[in-house]
Amino acid sequence: DWLISPLLNCPQGSMMNLSFLIATKKFSSSSYYYSMEILYSTEEEYDAAQPATVFSHVVATKTSSLSYGDFIMSETFVPINIAGIPAEAK
Repeated sequence: DWLISPLLNCPQGSMMNLSFLIATKKFSSSSYYYSMEILYSTEEEYDAAQPATVFSHVVATKTSSLSYGDFIMSETFVPINIAGIPAEAK
């Protein structure tokens, strides 16, 4: 679970992009894979006491394996790029 801080000031109607690196382990079996969801909450929904419970809007789902998917597993950092995140995302 990650919270990106500080809050971004994105004008209403605009879109944001998110780029980051993740470390993956290269498994020897093709039956192993990584899967992740990029979620957000709106300012109205956000609860500082229980922040993880309100992240329910899916921006993207990424899946990988040894040879196919949104990114390929390796022993290096893998770049992840997500475009089109709405301004309401917090």
